[in-house]
Amino acid sequence: MPRLLNALAILALLASGCAHPPTQLCSAAIHNDTARMLHNVRIVHHPSQRILAGNQLLPGIDFSLGLDHYTLRATSATLSWEDPVLGRRETTLVIPVCPEASGPQRLIYDLQSSGQASIRFLPCQ
Repeated sequence: MPRLLNALAILALLASGCAHPPTQLCSAAIHNDTARMLHNVRIVHHPSQRILAGNQLLPGIDFSLGLDHYTLRATSATLSWEDPVLGRRETTLVIPVCPEASGPQRLIYDLQSSGQASIRFLPCQ
Protein backbone atom coordinates (compact mmCIF):
# COMPACT_ATOMS: atom_id res chain seq x y z
CA MET A 1 0.00 0.00 0.00
CA PRO A 2 2.77 2.57 0.76
CA ARG A 3 4.27 1.91 -2.69
CA LEU A 4 0.94 2.66 -4.33
CA LEU A 5 0.67 5.94 -2.40
CA ASN A 6 4.23 6.87 -3.38
CA ALA A 7 3.52 6.08 -7.03
CA LEU A 8 0.34 8.19 -6.95
CA ALA A 9 2.23 11.09 -5.33
CA ILE A 10 4.92 10.93 -8.03
CA LEU A 11 2.31 10.86 -10.81
CA ALA A 12 0.55 13.88 -9.28
CA LEU A 13 3.82 15.82 -9.18
CA LEU A 14 4.58 14.95 -12.79
CA ALA A 15 1.09 15.95 -13.92
CA SER A 16 1.28 19.30 -12.14
CA GLY A 17 4.68 20.21 -13.55
CA CYS A 18 5.82 20.96 -17.06
CA ALA A 19 5.33 17.99 -19.35
CA HIS A 20 7.21 19.59 -22.26
CA PRO A 21 10.52 18.26 -23.52
CA PRO A 22 13.62 20.48 -23.14
CA THR A 23 13.29 23.82 -24.94
CA GLN A 24 14.53 23.86 -28.52
CA LEU A 25 16.35 27.06 -29.43
CA CYS A 26 16.59 28.57 -32.90
CA SER A 27 19.05 31.15 -31.48
CA ALA A 28 20.24 32.80 -28.30
CA ALA A 29 21.48 36.32 -27.66
CA ILE A 30 22.47 38.75 -24.96
CA HIS A 31 20.97 42.24 -25.19
CA ASN A 32 22.61 45.34 -23.76
CA ASP A 33 19.59 47.41 -22.71
CA THR A 34 21.79 50.23 -21.40
CA ALA A 35 23.23 53.39 -22.95
CA ARG A 36 26.73 52.23 -21.98
CA MET A 37 29.29 49.82 -23.36
CA LEU A 38 29.52 46.77 -21.07
CA HIS A 39 32.74 44.79 -20.67
CA ASN A 40 33.78 41.23 -19.79
CA VAL A 41 30.32 39.76 -20.26
CA ARG A 42 30.16 36.12 -19.20
CA ILE A 43 27.35 33.56 -18.96
CA VAL A 44 27.76 30.18 -17.27
CA HIS A 45 24.96 27.65 -17.79
CA HIS A 46 24.26 25.26 -14.91
CA PRO A 47 24.60 22.33 -14.43
CA SER A 48 26.68 21.88 -17.62
CA GLN A 49 29.11 24.73 -16.77
CA ARG A 50 29.06 25.80 -20.45
CA ILE A 51 30.68 29.24 -20.65
CA LEU A 52 29.75 31.95 -23.16
CA ALA A 53 31.83 35.12 -23.00
CA GLY A 54 32.62 38.36 -24.80
CA ASN A 55 34.89 41.33 -24.21
CA GLN A 56 32.54 44.18 -25.13
CA LEU A 57 28.83 44.62 -25.63
CA LEU A 58 27.76 47.82 -27.38
CA PRO A 59 24.76 49.82 -26.08
CA GLY A 60 21.36 48.73 -27.39
CA ILE A 61 22.85 45.79 -29.31
CA ASP A 62 22.01 42.06 -29.38
CA PHE A 63 25.03 39.74 -29.47
CA SER A 64 24.51 36.19 -30.75
CA LEU A 65 25.67 33.50 -28.35
CA GLY A 66 26.15 30.81 -31.00
CA LEU A 67 23.49 28.47 -29.60
CA ASP A 68 21.64 28.09 -32.90
CA HIS A 69 19.49 24.95 -33.21
CA TYR A 70 20.41 23.95 -29.67
CA THR A 71 18.52 21.94 -27.07
CA LEU A 72 18.54 24.01 -23.88
CA ARG A 73 19.06 21.73 -20.89
CA ALA A 74 20.38 24.35 -18.46
CA THR A 75 18.24 25.08 -15.42
CA SER A 76 19.97 28.31 -14.44
CA ALA A 77 22.62 30.74 -15.65
CA THR A 78 25.10 32.97 -13.86
CA LEU A 79 25.68 36.25 -15.68
CA SER A 80 28.52 38.63 -14.87
CA TRP A 81 29.61 41.86 -16.53
CA GLU A 82 31.39 45.13 -15.86
CA ASP A 83 29.35 48.31 -16.08
CA PRO A 84 31.33 51.59 -16.24
CA VAL A 85 28.79 53.28 -13.92
CA LEU A 86 27.72 50.47 -11.56
CA GLY A 87 30.93 48.43 -11.48
CA ARG A 88 31.11 44.64 -11.56
CA ARG A 89 27.70 42.95 -11.62
CA GLU A 90 26.78 39.28 -11.14
CA THR A 91 23.49 37.47 -10.82
CA THR A 92 22.18 33.93 -11.12
CA LEU A 93 18.84 33.48 -12.88
CA VAL A 94 16.57 30.47 -13.06
CA ILE A 95 15.81 29.59 -16.68
CA PRO A 96 12.06 29.03 -17.13
CA VAL A 97 11.25 25.42 -17.94
CA CYS A 98 8.13 26.13 -19.99
CA PRO A 99 8.17 29.14 -22.30
CA GLU A 100 4.68 30.50 -22.94
CA ALA A 101 4.70 29.55 -26.63
CA SER A 102 5.36 26.12 -28.06
CA GLY A 103 7.92 25.32 -30.75
CA PRO A 104 11.49 26.56 -31.11
CA GLN A 105 12.33 29.68 -29.13
CA ARG A 106 14.84 32.52 -29.19
CA LEU A 107 16.48 32.88 -25.77
CA ILE A 108 17.45 36.44 -24.82
CA TYR A 109 19.41 37.52 -21.76
CA ASP A 110 18.72 41.22 -21.06
CA LEU A 111 21.28 43.33 -19.18
CA GLN A 112 19.47 46.41 -17.88
CA SER A 113 20.71 49.90 -16.96
CA SER A 114 19.62 49.29 -13.34
CA GLY A 115 22.30 46.59 -13.08
CA GLN A 116 19.72 43.80 -13.16
CA ALA A 117 19.41 41.00 -15.69
CA SER A 118 16.45 38.99 -16.95
CA ILE A 119 15.65 36.12 -19.30
CA ARG A 120 12.95 36.05 -21.95
CA PHE A 121 11.89 33.74 -24.74
CA LEU A 122 10.50 34.82 -28.11
CA PRO A 123 9.00 32.47 -30.71
CA CYS A 124 11.27 31.91 -33.71
CA GLN A 125 10.28 33.78 -36.85
